[in-house]
Amino acid sequence: MKERILQFMQNEQLSSTQFADNIGVQRSSVSHILSGRNNPSFDFIRKILLTYPQIRAEWLILGEGGMYKSDESRELFDENAPVYGDTKSEETREAAKKETADRHVDNEKGKHETTDIERVVIFYRNNTFTEYHPH
Repeated sequence: MKERILQFMQNEQLSSTQFADNIGVQRSSVSHILSGRNNPSFDFIRKILLTYPQIRAEWLILGEGGMYKSDESRELFDENAPVYGDTKSEETREAAKKETADRHVDNEKGKHETTDIERVVIFYRNNTFTEYHPH
């Protein structure tokens, strides 16, 4: 995991001092992890993921997939993905499809319009952003 933390810091052009200050840990904690003296604690990993929401937890913890959530943006547009916290996800999905279809009908002409999404931009509180391109 230390290699992935170092890779992220290099990718974001962060010194260990900046990184420690950003995630709210002692600078020596970062130094000890990067030197291999200590392994990152759950709290340390949690602070990274909360400070940098663009990092994929699976990548950071397990080394699986891409570093950034935007690396796998197609998952965002999977219409078959479950809606968490909603016990009626199938019903909700069908209602959303109907509402979307209704919006595309031109009431005056009776023709269907198609509107393609060009991009979705998510802005984070730490002044970063992620762009998703569905096509």
